[in-house]
Amino acid sequence: MYSVFTFFAVILIVGIVWGIRLMNSPRTAVRGNRIAALCVLAGVVLTLVEKGLLTQGLLWGTMGVGALIGWVIAAKVAMIQMPQLVGTLNGLGGGASALVALLVLGQDTVPDFPSRLACVAALAVGGVTFSGSLVAAGKLARWLPQLPVIMPGHALWSSLVLVGLIGVGALICVPVSALSMLALLATVLALVFGVLLAIRVGGADMPITISLLNSLSGVAGSFAGFAVRDPLLVAAGGIVGAAGLILTVIMCRASNRSLVAIISGRSLLAAQRSAGQGVPVPSMPVTGSSVRRQGGVEVPPLAAGNDSSVGGVAAPVGSKEAAAAQPSASPVERAADLLRDAGQVVVVPGYGMALAEAQRDVRNLYDRLEEMGKQVRFAIHPVAGRMPGHMHVLLSEVEIPYERLCELDDINDEFAAVDVVVVVGANDVVNPAANTAVNTPIYGMPVLKVEEAKRVVVCNQDTRPGYCGVPNPLYELPDVVLCLGDASETMRELLSELDH
Repeated sequence: MYSVFTFFAVILIVGIVWGIRLMNSPRTAVRGNRIAALCVLAGVVLTLVEKGLLTQGLLWGTMGVGALIGWVIAAKVAMIQMPQLVGTLNGLGGGASALVALLVLGQDTVPDFPSRLACVAALAVGGVTFSGSLVAAGKLARWLPQLPVIMPGHALWSSLVLVGLIGVGALICVPVSALSMLALLATVLALVFGVLLAIRVGGADMPITISLLNSLSGVAGSFAGFAVRDPLLVAAGGIVGAAGLILTVIMCRASNRSLVAIISGRSLLAAQRSAGQGVPVPSMPVTGSSVRRQGGVEVPPLAAGNDSSVGGVAAPVGSKEAAAAQPSASPVERAADLLRDAGQVVVVPGYGMALAEAQRDVRNLYDRLEEMGKQVRFAIHPVAGRMPGHMHVLLSEVEIPYERLCELDDINDEFAAVDVVVVVGANDVVNPAANTAVNTPIYGMPVLKVEEAKRVVVCNQDTRPGYCGVPNPLYELPDVVLCLGDASETMRELLSELDH
């Protein structure tokens, strides 16, 4: 029986790996997700058969209730709520692993040393994942502060809790009395440490945090598999842990910051303390009324009627200065004129698009530009949004063709040939100050080089600094049109103007 179980377990593990592999591309992600999910379901059934638990009515009843709850949540959750849902599911995975460890340690017979060691690891990692994920979900849902929360003596308290967790874990590994009480104490310490760890991460760093917590949920599952001697659970948890860790490293590189700096929140707080609402950065060099060169081609700045800036500094839409400089055309009208004359258009979505739930309006704009014969693509930054692949999810929801989605490395060198870039709710990921603002969180971060395009239309709520607190000199360029306000409303106005 065991050899048969092992044979099918290996097949299911290969299926899970294949499913994850297919998730690398938006075109095959749905199929990969289904394959991996079916393999996990088959793994659950296989485990029940191998353990002889098919006749347990209570087990089937609880699984049925859980499946029903999951189906209702998946059917009702809005796309804007997807990041917090993913964070919550990560936490539930870690919590389940910790619960398995508690049950093993609560048995009448004392487990052997390897099992106790695995239980301690599952308790620690699972508890941290559970509470940390709930905090992350709270930040994503804006129930908790978006900025890093660092309490007095935060590092000291974190160190004390961690030392205490290690000490209690060492006692559990020794066959002593009160094993259940020590296990409960370890669980409480792990939950506290998870809160202390996640509460000081800023909201904009959630993509990396979610990826890390996803990895930890897999690691906790693998430790739980060791505790109950289930090779299928060990392998599946290891795959999830490794995949999440690889993604975390990739996203850290995309933000040009270390994981330690992100989970500590120190770099962001330092920038915000040093500059209040923003960090002064050098303005982008402009040439006034003279031409500038892009991709070897001389491009004149916008004429007075098409300039969204006054004296080289972006003027708020509706201000007296802007009205005096642009008496005949609104920003949306100027943006529409630019799009009519454009051949190549690139749309850059950001978290502001998600907040405004403007993805459907972006799709409508895409359709209209396609009807006008424009070549339209989408530039996706790896850390845009609040979870890994957030922009891909939102654009896939409105059925933007997968082949039109371009990653940063694939499109960054092509912006000089683009006629118009339309920025929709993105700030830090298009901030050219990443190349000049030394000693700020954004410095050295790979960003989309939209400033190299011939014209840029910015559809953001306002011109305030993004989450990193660094003012965006893109807004000051003479060839940038600022269409400020709610992204959804701006997209509709722009579409209406194009139809005239």
